[in-house]
Amino acid sequence: MQRLQNRLLLAAFSLRRHLLCTTTAGAASPPARFVAESYLVANCGLTPSQALKASKLLSHLQTADGPDAVRAFLAGLNLSKADVAATIVRNPRFLCCSVEESLAPRVSQLRDIGLSTPQIARLVPLAPYAFVKPAYVSRIAFFMSFFGSFDKLQSAIRRDVHLLHRNLETVVEPKSAMLRKCGLAVRDIAHVICHAPRLFSGSEERLKAVIACAEALGVPPGTPMFRYALVVAYCVGR
Repeated sequence: MQRLQNRLLLAAFSLRRHLLCTTTAGAASPPARFVAESYLVANCGLTPSQALKASKLLSHLQTADGPDAVRAFLAGLNLSKADVAATIVRNPRFLCCSVEESLAPRVSQLRDIGLSTPQIARLVPLAPYAFVKPAYVSRIAFFMSFFGSFDKLQSAIRRDVHLLHRNLETVVEPKSAMLRKCGLAVRDIAHVICHAPRLFSGSEERLKAVIACAEALGVPPGTPMFRYALVVAYCVGR
């Protein structure tokens, strides 16, 4: 079933790309010089100010072939125009991705770890960088298991767009171990990450300071309230 879905997605992408290319070829004779800023406004839904900023990262493009292919692929995932615009604003170089070598393989891998097409479509504007390298797929799988659902992972990414950049072995696991020593179960640690995700982007000394601050509030480690005390200590500070 997964292979069939992937084949259908690629077939839809190929058809949409053909239609886009046909439209472009018929509208311009001779071919006009590719102007990223105008393209972003007319075809991707960006505002003029957003397009001006994003176009600086696309100045090397000579034609619309690559961006058209990416847009066709996103249309195959049923992304709305607003989501396409949000994706490009967050990562303009997403339009430079290869569909065959990057986007299609990542979507296939995300389906293999249990994500549905609507979930993948929701992930694109939140974390477009996750479709570039395979390492992000394993992190998504880890955090989905950690949080217990895609919805909770999505909520955590909204709070910290860099969550998936965290190295599991050198950043997440050591800090999780520190919290386990405080008596927190996996679901408690997930609660802390969800409500204070940037706590995992700082140093271990910063986490130790937050733990000490939570204890100073009079909430002993190992008690059910300690996870809430950690979030308060992080958000409010000493």
